[in-house]
Amino acid sequence: MNTFNHIMEVLRLRDKGLTLLEIAEKTGVNYTTARYRLNTGEKWEEAMLRRNNQPLTVKYKDRLKKKMEENK
Repeated sequence: MNTFNHIMEVLRLRDKGLTLLEIAEKTGVNYTTARYRLNTGEKWEEAMLRRNNQPLTVKYKDRLKKKMEENK
């Protein structure tokens, strides 16, 4: 699995409610790699929202809007 596909898989698993440790076990990487990939994916989502592109899913858009409001 390449890096991009792994990041997308980590984001899908996160949306299913899995913890980071469960995601790491399910995807076959260590905890640090899973955390790095999750952080990278969240940065991508945020960048897509800022550019007014359509995010990957509506669920991401709602979560990012909430996150950005909390950061203000």
